Amino acid sequence: MDGNDKLLLAGVLKRRGIGPETELLRDQSRLARIRRGVYADTRYWSQLQAAERYRIFVLATVECMRSAPIVSGLSAAAVWELPTVGRWPNTVEVLVARGGPSSTGNVARRRVASIPEPHHVGGVLVTSPARTVIDVARCADFAAALMVADAALRQKLCTPDDIDHEVELIPDRARGRKSAARVAMLADQLCESPGESLSRARMWELGLPQPRLQVPLHDSRGSYGRADFGWPGVIGEFDGKAKYGMQGIADEEAADVLWREKRREDRIRESGGVARWTWDDALRGSPMAQILARVGIIPVPQPPPWVRRPATT
Repeated sequence: MDGNDKLLLAGVLKRRGIGPETELLRDQSRLARIRRGVYADTRYWSQLQAAERYRIFVLATVECMRSAPIVSGLSAAAVWELPTVGRWPNTVEVLVARGGPSSTGNVARRRVASIPEPHHVGGVLVTSPARTVIDVARCADFAAALMVADAALRQKLCTPDDIDHEVELIPDRARGRKSAARVAMLADQLCESPGESLSRARMWELGLPQPRLQVPLHDSRGSYGRADFGWPGVIGEFDGKAKYGMQGIADEEAADVLWREKRREDRIRESGGVARWTWDDALRGSPMAQILARVGIIPVPQPPPWVRRPATT
């Protein structure tokens, strides 16, 4: 959903005889103010998650600009519907040529040597998925950037080569190049959720051994699914979530799905070293480290470097 059709512009309201002095705009229970001159139905707005609210804020801000800008950075990530961690900005980032206008109000203008070829998404111009990944990697927290990168690959919006190409375009001594190269090297389409990306970022920051991803599980009775992470003799799972989703399953099948998941959990426990952690554990870092340490996954003084996993088609 673009969200544009849910917005009310002040000009439209004025033509309908609704101005700032009218009861409709004075009653905040009926209309939510998205930004100056843009409103949305309060019931609709209250149902949205932070990411979708920010995405609509970006669309609304661009709608109010005199010329169509190229949205970039975390603002572009929101338009592409790529997840991240932490608070979304309270401004919209756009690209301008060197010598262009400076940032004003809700618009953060980033001057660049050359303007990249834009993509059309949600009615606005945005940077390509790969450029978006690299722009985020150059200015955002490592975990936030890796989350964006993993999602872009997982959704097949770009390839590792696309991301590498964007890194190569950054001058050697430019700000954020090292961070961008690190995210490009570690991004992996096998991370199936934002929580797995966050967990993997923390593992790297903690100096833990590089895990395998989506590890097949099997025992003497055969195969029984996959685990999020794996090391020799140890498997790790984010949030203890089921690998068998309940969405779209009829009520009469739910009990069978739950039973199969319980059997999977039992077999995992029988296999030996198992570590489970939650979003909060991974977000804080140290609780996840303690959980992994209990099964022998600990930092080493000079850990072998993490390497890029070969891309799959």
